[in-house]
Amino acid sequence: MPQEHQEPAASSPTHETQDGLVAEATSDLLTISRSQIAEALRSPMASASAANALGASLGLSPLQIAALVAGRSDLKLTQSQYDNLRESVTKLYQSVGTEAQDGGSTCGSSGSPSGTTGSKVAPVTTTTSQVTETTAGTTTKTEAVGSGTVTVRTDIKGTFGGSADHLFAFSYKGADAADNHWLQFIHREIIGIHADNTAHAQVGSITTSGGTYKLTTGGTATSNGVPGKDNYNTDTASSTDPFYEAGFISNRTADSTTMYDQPSAADSRVQAAFAAGAKRVISRAHFDTYLITVDHVVYHVQLTMEYDFPNSTATPTPVSTMGAAGAATSLPTTIAEKFHAQFPAFSFLR
Repeated sequence: MPQEHQEPAASSPTHETQDGLVAEATSDLLTISRSQIAEALRSPMASASAANALGASLGLSPLQIAALVAGRSDLKLTQSQYDNLRESVTKLYQSVGTEAQDGGSTCGSSGSPSGTTGSKVAPVTTTTSQVTETTAGTTTKTEAVGSGTVTVRTDIKGTFGGSADHLFAFSYKGADAADNHWLQFIHREIIGIHADNTAHAQVGSITTSGGTYKLTTGGTATSNGVPGKDNYNTDTASSTDPFYEAGFISNRTADSTTMYDQPSAADSRVQAAFAAGAKRVISRAHFDTYLITVDHVVYHVQLTMEYDFPNSTATPTPVSTMGAAGAATSLPTTIAEKFHAQFPAFSFLR
């Protein structure tokens, strides 16, 4: 997971960020914050070609300009460089006005991340085989979607470097599989049940390989809490590509794409609930997963994986429960707000 950007120490003449941007820490430099430059490059007038041209005019690599667009790095310039940048931005926006109206640009997708603004997700033409299934599990849903079929399965046994006995999988199979991608969001709740049967949800943030987000509160032993924007997280291992297949286990063929997942129980938070007086702890990982075709949402499936700890030394078997599933045309507002904040280059997905 990317580390949080840190400003250069005053004593250092230069500072190279994780994205390769070099900022000279001298008193006569001006700083354009990551939020300012990301906002400029997310302007409706700033197509991907404009962002790339701007990056080239500054002598930045594609990775560096992607870091700026994503809002992960600051840029330090002399007054002269700053003036030239403002002039370049103005000219670029003027030059791409017609282009922005004539056609959309293309964002990178799972397998070929980009991070620049655009209006399409690029097709993935490469294949991958990361999971070998030893047991196919239980099929809980099969439904025709677009030109193909979506299948939901639970309790799959498989190997993938490691192994797992209770994977769930979402698959799309169709001739247009290269244009389809899985976009998954997670929120979690850890609920301690005390001796008097009162429910005490853990509060605070949780950090995983996919990012940091707040635990959902308000749940009980038998009901789920209601998540808000800050409780959701885009479930990806990439800082530039939001799709699940970009970094987590998946299989892709010429006519299918399948994602696999088996989240942990967040054991440290479970033990914290026991330490706070719980006699039983329930850990739930909730997933809202969307199938994206080119530039729009076409399908949505909800699934919860629950671990029920009767005591602090137990190792419970996770139980997967599928919720609503069916055709969809957009992301819910709370999810969309969090997603666009994390991946502004993909704000065309709504």
